[in-house]
Parts: sequence; C-alpha cells; structure tokens
Amino acid sequence: MSKFKVTVDEDLDLRIVQILDKVTRDEIADFFEQKFLSRVTQNLIWNLAPGSLQLLSMEELKELMVGRRDYIRQRDGGNTVFVAHEKSEQMLTKWYKSFAETLDFHSVNYSVAKTLDQAIAHIREHHNAG
Repeated sequence: MSKFKVTVDEDLDLRIVQILDKVTRDEIADFFEQKFLSRVTQNLIWNLAPGSLQLLSMEELKELMVGRRDYIRQRDGGNTVFVAHEKSEQMLTKWYKSFAETLDFHSVNYSVAKTLDQAIAHIREHHNAG
C-alpha cells in the first residue's frame, strides 16, 4: 500500500501530497521519481498528517532537495507549503524552508501551515496575486 495520496487542483495549478505513514528518504525519492516528473505544478502542498518525516534526518532532507533541483527550477515562482501538525515537524519544515532559501537554484516560496485549510488559503492568495 502506498504511503502517499496525491490530489491535483488544476485551477490552482496545485498538487497536494498527503503522507499517510512514516516515510524514509528512499520512499520519498522513489515516490518523487514515479509521480512527480510526469506533471509539474507551480504549487505544492506536503500534508504530513497522518504520516511523518520523523525517520528523516536534516541531511537526508537536504539531499532530497539538492537532488531535485531540476524539478524545482521548473516550478519557478511557485509555492510550497508544508502542513505540519506536530511541533517537531514544524521545526524540521521551517529548517527546510530556511535552507531552501539559501540555495541559488531556488525560486520557489516556502511556508509552513498548521492545517490543510490554511495551506490551501495561502496557495489561493498567492495564485490569485500572480
């Protein structure tokens, strides 16, 4: 059974990825290669509930980001929102956001929300502004 559920909102050029269980670096990398490269959306929400990134280290998150730089460049001007319910995951995703902003190949806006509704509202606001 997949640990990921994907929905797409064409109007918002948005892909929502819900993580359904604890995932490893390799599981995310495999999922990415299978599901992401065929259709690039400007906007992306990673909903971490009910799943978790607890099995990943900061170094593994960094590797995932750097290894996907060509995909990220295709999302120039897009938005990524992490929906993090747990304090530890809020901290981890805020670190990811900070690290992403230091990389020269990143032109995607990152944010962290506590609920999926907040994340969608953020995407909608930025999508309508663009």
